[in-house]
Amino acid sequence: MEGLQNTKIKVLEPLTPEQSVELFFSKNSQNMQRLDELTYFSDKLQDLNEATIEAALEDKLDQKYMNLKPCSKKHSHTRACTISYLSKHPIFDLYLAGHPLLIHLVSNSMRSLNFQSVTELFRSLLDAVVENSTSAKNDDDSFLLTIIDWLLSKLQYIDPKILDLLAVLSTVAMIPESHKFNIDSDFDKLASELLLDNLEPRKTLKLLMQSGFVGGGEIRGDAQYLVNPFIG
Repeated sequence: MEGLQNTKIKVLEPLTPEQSVELFFSKNSQNMQRLDELTYFSDKLQDLNEATIEAALEDKLDQKYMNLKPCSKKHSHTRACTISYLSKHPIFDLYLAGHPLLIHLVSNSMRSLNFQSVTELFRSLLDAVVENSTSAKNDDDSFLLTIIDWLLSKLQYIDPKILDLLAVLSTVAMIPESHKFNIDSDFDKLASELLLDNLEPRKTLKLLMQSGFVGGGEIRGDAQYLVNPFIG
């Protein structure tokens, strides 16, 4: 095809489970605090482990997770112990499966969806996967689609206008190269074309930014925002 002669396609390898855990908890200080809670407060990690075993007993997870146990060595536990455990946990071993974008979205959404613990996040992800009867194999992006749908459903409960705004942003995401838009000069035109004239973007945009779907700084009329290309 014309214009694609010099195009190079790179296949990115998924992150390892350990890298996935580290990326997830490094996204913000609140998540780092959750990692420390799992490390230094054994009841937090025990709650997660019990919820995981319970799910396996109910056939909601592969039976291999029945054998998942926190570090039992007699020493002062560190983050490395917790990361080792979490790397084998279905959140990172199965659901997020080394997909950087999915890790980015779910990690950022911990705050906007008001999850108080990793155990609460796990239970919600588990319910979404079971409800959608998603296969236990992640070789066809089934978990990717299920979890993005789960995220959007949760966000839509907070702000019903979020899918309308994403309809506008999907138009922006198809703009070659830039994937950027300006609230004052671009948004009204795009919204009008999609018959969404009454959509007020700022509040909804803030939620999308908190959740990682859109990147940018302070929300103001002359600012530009980066739209994740996958939205298109």
